Amino acid sequence: MSRPAELSVTVCTGKPGRICPSCGGSLYGRTPCKRRICPSYAPLWAYDWRIVLLENLIAYAGKAVLYTLTPPGAEALPWDRSRCSHRPGLTCSGKHGCVIEEQARTRWNETCQKRASRLYETVQAAVKREVGIRANVLTIAKEAQKRGAVHFHYALGVESGIELRAAKVFRRHLERLSRKPRYGFGHVNGKFVRPKPAREAAAYLSSYFLGGRGHKAELTEAVHNPELPRMPLYVSRRLTSVTKTTMRNKRRQRHLWVCRKRGCKLPAWWVDLETRLDVLSLGLEVETRLQHGTKLRAIRGASP
Repeated sequence: MSRPAELSVTVCTGKPGRICPSCGGSLYGRTPCKRRICPSYAPLWAYDWRIVLLENLIAYAGKAVLYTLTPPGAEALPWDRSRCSHRPGLTCSGKHGCVIEEQARTRWNETCQKRASRLYETVQAAVKREVGIRANVLTIAKEAQKRGAVHFHYALGVESGIELRAAKVFRRHLERLSRKPRYGFGHVNGKFVRPKPAREAAAYLSSYFLGGRGHKAELTEAVHNPELPRMPLYVSRRLTSVTKTTMRNKRRQRHLWVCRKRGCKLPAWWVDLETRLDVLSLGLEVETRLQHGTKLRAIRGASP
C-alpha cells in the first residue's frame, strides 16, 4: 500500500504585511496604498486620470463622437421597491432615487466587463469587414448609473472621412448586437452625435470621477464605487505611445519627485534611458512634447 502524499506548506519569512489605515486593505513592504477606492489615494487617482484623458485627447487634435452603451431595463434588472421613496403612482427611475435589487445589480456588475469586451471585439470585426479598418476608439469609460448598473462610454475619433464612416458603422453594429442574449445590454445613446473637439469628450468623461475645476474639484461617488470594473478608464495605445502620458508614468513622476526631495536612491527604472526621457517629458506641455519628441528620441538613438 502506497504512503499518502504529504502536504508541503511554504512559510513566508519576510516582513509581515501592513494594513492601510484609510481603507483597511493589505500593504506590502513600504509601498503606499494604491487602491482606487482608498480615501487617501482616490484624489491622486482621479487627478491623474483627468490629466491622462485630457493630454491624450488633446494630442489627437481632431473631432470625436461619444456613444453610450446602457444596461437593460427593469425586465432584467428589477427595481428594489422596498427602497423607493416616491409616491405610489410614480414610475420608478434613478432620478427619483430608485435603485436596482442588490443581487441583480451585483450579478450584472460582476459580469458586464467580460460581456462588453466580447461585444466590442465582435463589433470591431464587423466594422473591419465592412469598412476595411477598425473604428478609431480613443477612450472607453465605465460608470455606474444612478440606479446602480454600470454602463460604457465609447469616444471615437472622426477627423477623417474614413474614421467618420467607421464610427457610424460601429454604432450601427453596436445597436444591432447589444440586445442579443449573449451580451445582454440595452440600447445605445449618442451623447455627441455631431462631431465635437476630442478634448470636450475628455472633459465630459473625467467629470464622472472629478467634478469641478482646478483645486476646487471634488471627487464623485464613482471613484469610491467598488463595483466598477478594475479599469474604469481606457485610453488607446495609439495615443499613449505618442504622448507617453500614462498612469504608470504619472506614478513614476511622483516617485522621482519623492526620491529627489528626500535624497533617496533613484528608482530602478531610472537606468532605462527611454523610460527616463518619457517621465521627464511629462513636465512639458503636451503640444511642446509632441513637437520635440521626435527630435529628442533621434538624439537618444544617436547617443552611444
